[in-house]
Amino acid sequence: VRTGLMQVWRMKADGAEQTQITFDETRNSWFPHVSPDGQQIVFITYKKGDLEPNLHLANKNVELRLMPATGGEPKTVVELFGGQGTINVNSWAPDSKRFAFVSYKLETVQVQSSPIPAQFTNSDDIGAVKVKGDLKYDQTSGVYSITGGGENLWAQADDFYYVWKKEIGNFTFSAALAFNEKEGNAHKKMGLMIRESLDADAKYVDIAVHSDGLTSMQYRAVTGGITKEITTLTRGADRVVFVRKGDKLIMRTAAGSVPSQDNAEIEMDFPNGYYIGMFVCAHEAGVTRTANFSEVRFVKQ
Repeated sequence: VRTGLMQVWRMKADGAEQTQITFDETRNSWFPHVSPDGQQIVFITYKKGDLEPNLHLANKNVELRLMPATGGEPKTVVELFGGQGTINVNSWAPDSKRFAFVSYKLETVQVQSSPIPAQFTNSDDIGAVKVKGDLKYDQTSGVYSITGGGENLWAQADDFYYVWKKEIGNFTFSAALAFNEKEGNAHKKMGLMIRESLDADAKYVDIAVHSDGLTSMQYRAVTGGITKEITTLTRGADRVVFVRKGDKLIMRTAAGSVPSQDNAEIEMDFPNGYYIGMFVCAHEAGVTRTANFSEVRFVKQ
């Protein structure tokens, strides 16, 4: 009668004469190994309910047992208790008097996560914003939660919330980004930006991801000039990479994967340094919208 427990059976090579030789109804028995002289069997047992078969987890009451190959009373030769790892027979010695086995101890190590320092600590509203924005930074996850208002980031002047730092030179700047809420204007936008100053009409280049999925490189080539854009085929980008090489600014975007190809590039100089960072614009006066920026990396090159 099969009981659902694993037991050791003996049979001929052709499958005939199947005979059960272990009968402990409180334990599973598995991994039998017959000695070279054919006289003994060593096998592993564990208490019923302690471990699902084939799962090498921390076991309880694991035993290595030895018995005659023809059947008989098993003898426990090794006992391992809670916290120990799976025990496996490696091999018998040629003289059938010894065998080798492997066991290991599983230990739980408490790891204290180190705070992730913020790379961007300055933040403020840019332009004639009616409702103040806000920045929250989680040192455990490294997530920047940015709340921004502003009527638009376009044309000849901008209204938005900016999280920034002052830098010079080349860089690779990347982030994963997503809005917290679905409501709001279809053209609310979030992204990465390089800006000549914190004035509303400053020269700038950004990678903007809009709520409706539009992803583009926006830029104002001169102070007070008209904003232009280069759109990409990527819809609903959730990862962006911004690269500066000399005067060349490169956009890479992707949805559901890591950006690997250049989507657009322009040339613009910032001879006196620049303000680099993350932005959110609600595209509506009098309201704010929030986006999370994670996996933020700014690397100077």
